[in-house]
Amino acid sequence: MFILSESCPPVGAQVEIEMKIPAFNLVPRQSQLRWTGRVIRVEACYQLRGFAVAGRIESDHLEAEEDEEEEEPNKKKLQLTC
Repeated sequence: MFILSESCPPVGAQVEIEMKIPAFNLVPRQSQLRWTGRVIRVEACYQLRGFAVAGRIESDHLEAEEDEEEEEPNKKKLQLTC
């Protein structure tokens, strides 16, 4: 997966990526995909920057964000603007 972002983690960094997919005609509820992997490439060209992640999908369901934060209060999350 290649992600365009204003800030990029370094090559070799372990990352967790969550993608929320809104409901639409064929899927009547919001879904979430979660990947874990390592950054394998960082690219920059003119004003565009991004990074590639090699990993695997861990889940395909929507979890309440509040529940996750309560379970892992010390887990640091890097939020990137994409």
